[in-house]
Amino acid sequence: MLKEFKETKVNFSPMLAIIFACYVAMMLTSNIIANRMMDMTATTFNLFSWTSSGGLLTFPLIFVFSNILQEVYGYRWSRRCANTALVLNATMLVFILIVMQTPAPVWFNETYFANALSLSVRIFIGGVVAFYISKLLNDRIFEHIRRKQGSLHKKGNDRNKGFTFRAHASSFPAHILDTAIFASIAFLGAMPIDQVLIMIPIGAFSKWAIEWIIHPLTVLVVKRVRHYEDEWAAELK
Repeated sequence: MLKEFKETKVNFSPMLAIIFACYVAMMLTSNIIANRMMDMTATTFNLFSWTSSGGLLTFPLIFVFSNILQEVYGYRWSRRCANTALVLNATMLVFILIVMQTPAPVWFNETYFANALSLSVRIFIGGVVAFYISKLLNDRIFEHIRRKQGSLHKKGNDRNKGFTFRAHASSFPAHILDTAIFASIAFLGAMPIDQVLIMIPIGAFSKWAIEWIIHPLTVLVVKRVRHYEDEWAAELK
């Protein structure tokens, strides 16, 4: 597919389009599975009980895609992607609500569909608001660190130096803010307060830990994408 895209001589990187699409798809997936609560007590060796939404597994990947976008393509593309994800999430919710309000035929059992896709308004609003604000914080911190490190003016492999620090230094406070906003909007009053208070620090740290686990793969992807973009730019000259 990339080869065919090159042959069109379009002045737009197909790799950017692929990463952009993966980012938005992951965001849509996260807001769907966020409606499913998971009992995470076993992860603390049964020392105490805590729960998390299914988004715990996918939101770290959103920040990974965000870091790749901002590292290779810059702050503006990272923000464009966040804005696009916000609009498409709202569009998805509108269509789901419209479908849920239309009458179903007598022979169709809509219970399973309703249970799977009828998004809680509080969970949806909490997820979108938390994502957008925390994503803005992540992008601002990442860009600030990158400018301080002088990465914008480096060339070749030197551009990758400091990526690990700026990626995780920006995402950790963003995960805390994201989890705090989401838990407060989605569950405060509907869930025991002790569960909400436990969810925030443990949920944020768990997301950050998942980022660390897949960080070697993230670094590899950044290097490969940079190499591809360098070749792409050379071919366009």
